[in-house]
Amino acid sequence: MRRLHRLNLLLAIACLVPGSAVASPAGEDLFRQFLQKVDALPQWSASATSIISEEDEVVAAAVTFQRADPALTITLDTLRMTDPAERPGGGFSAEGLAMTGVEIVTERATARAPEVSAENLSLPDLIGMEFDDQRPFASLGALYSRLAEGAVSLAEVPKIEMTVLPREGGRTHFTYEGLKVTGWANGSVLRSEAGPITIETRGEKPTRLRLATAVGEGIDLLSLAQLFSDRPDSGARPWRSAVKNFAYSGISGTGENGFTFSVAEIAGSELAVRPPAEPFVRALDELSALPKDGKARAKAEDDPQAATKAVGALLSSIRLGNFRIGRILAEKTGEEAGSLEIGGFALSDLSLASLGSMTLSGLSVHAPGGYGALEAFRLDKLSFPELSAVTELVGLGLPESGEPSAEQKEAIAELVPRLVPRLESFSIKGLALGQSEAGALRIASLSGNIDGYKGILPTGGTSEISGLVIPGLLLRSDPKAAAFFDRLGYDQIRIDMQSASNWQAESGLSQSASTMRVADVADMSAAYGLAGVTEQWIRQVSLASMDQENGNLKSIGLLMGLRLESATLSITDRSIVDRGFAFVAAQQNQPEEAFKEQTVAALPFLLATMAPPEVANLVATPLQDFLNGKGTLVARARPGEPMRIDEILFAAKSDPASLIDLLGLEVSVVGTPPVPELLQQR
Repeated sequence: MRRLHRLNLLLAIACLVPGSAVASPAGEDLFRQFLQKVDALPQWSASATSIISEEDEVVAAAVTFQRADPALTITLDTLRMTDPAERPGGGFSAEGLAMTGVEIVTERATARAPEVSAENLSLPDLIGMEFDDQRPFASLGALYSRLAEGAVSLAEVPKIEMTVLPREGGRTHFTYEGLKVTGWANGSVLRSEAGPITIETRGEKPTRLRLATAVGEGIDLLSLAQLFSDRPDSGARPWRSAVKNFAYSGISGTGENGFTFSVAEIAGSELAVRPPAEPFVRALDELSALPKDGKARAKAEDDPQAATKAVGALLSSIRLGNFRIGRILAEKTGEEAGSLEIGGFALSDLSLASLGSMTLSGLSVHAPGGYGALEAFRLDKLSFPELSAVTELVGLGLPESGEPSAEQKEAIAELVPRLVPRLESFSIKGLALGQSEAGALRIASLSGNIDGYKGILPTGGTSEISGLVIPGLLLRSDPKAAAFFDRLGYDQIRIDMQSASNWQAESGLSQSASTMRVADVADMSAAYGLAGVTEQWIRQVSLASMDQENGNLKSIGLLMGLRLESATLSITDRSIVDRGFAFVAAQQNQPEEAFKEQTVAALPFLLATMAPPEVANLVATPLQDFLNGKGTLVARARPGEPMRIDEILFAAKSDPASLIDLLGLEVSVVGTPPVPELLQQR
């Protein structure tokens, strides 16, 4: 026999056979007939020591319900109903319901509630309502459907105490206080609340969890029932609010070895659901029964996509408007003492397809041998991989080890554009990471914006790093490094960077530009354009990456096949030249100015001994001007037509001087540092 759910039975206690609203003897008969119905259920017995009438109330004393297997006993000291009446369609209505001394006892759990009360009830007939542990999702749908027919203006349980004996040992004690349900009518509940709630585990590893309050508002039982429907819905499937607001506040707890934590609040709003396009209830019920049902297991193995489809159908029918977590603090004492603090975390517009935004603020981590901090993090408009693509990938039956077949590789390459997540923008402020707070690498801000996507590649975007600081502790990680940076006069290094990119999918032209400023060192900028980055080329790279034996070589070969359209590199001295000359001069015990003058003057001769004459002549004069502080050193490559990367590398190895003409190389010194055109456009 399927198990009768304990909560349903408690509700069913009040669901009497229709009777008169004014005749007390008839009310007594109602409850006697109810006991007889329960007593007639297989393995169940029901009794009461007395059933009497007191004006418009029916009062039963020492009420007992028992089940043999699995063992369950429900007892009530008294049950009192005010003005019971017939409810159309079965069940009953009453002006009031009160129970005292409620106790539920099973083999491994005991629950007690001194009193339970309700006002203005109208409940459907719940006798025989079952919760089948082999069909939990179908049972939930049926339960929500039945409960949606009920109505209660106010229900209160001042306190419930429960003790559970886990199979792994120990004892867990639950205390619920202030349970209250308000405005249950027309298939929804206006408000449900409780608090404080305490959960304690006693034994060798004691723990404690406390919630000050738990609140739910605008709970739509009908929409939840539709979510668990086992019938297909081919209509418009409109979104319907399931929970308007929910919040848990004042959360705190303790654990092993001095562990404590607290959470100011966990809250959300606008949890919406809709009927699933493809019912998932039967599939999830079969999967949940796998350990007990060999037929279900075999069916699941025959259809490996079943779980993915079922979970996807469930998630695609749920949407969350907003979710937030207040201040989180976790601490641990002892040898591995540490702490974690989060000022706040929030999500908006979360669904299976996308996330509107996510924010994290006030993060701080202190751990043995490690430190981290984050002032703020935000991302906007993140699109998740397509569920249908994930299902198709699972359906390919990829081997657990070894390479996929050629057909599978082709299929994966087709799926890749639908499997890659897409992000519109992100930003990070106040990031610090290191072994200690004093020695942490820090970034004042980091941000990125993406214009759009074509396949798996962004069509363009920008990124910026501001205030990347490498502290002195990291620079001086060993005596040699310490001596080097001390001689150069750097107590830290600060870096600021900007970059921009643009990809024209139709022509295959990919352009990128970046600038980097290293404070008191140098400014650098670079820009280049590559031809041949087409969607077909991207597909070939995807296929090559799946070749376990030769994938790297194939990918490198594909990269070599790209063509350089143009390139520019510039360097502006911000004191590194003078510091470098001073460092070397000190090493050789020579006067700094004299050493620099001699070195710069001898540069053409030095280059002639190291490079072909054409190369030496190209760079000697501009390099001398740069070292003498006359401006920014700029090198440009402007080939007459785009040149393959592998051809450039071959020429550099076999005949470096030929690159001057092949690439149209120019080296010069300019007074104003150039800004890459791509960055100017941004």
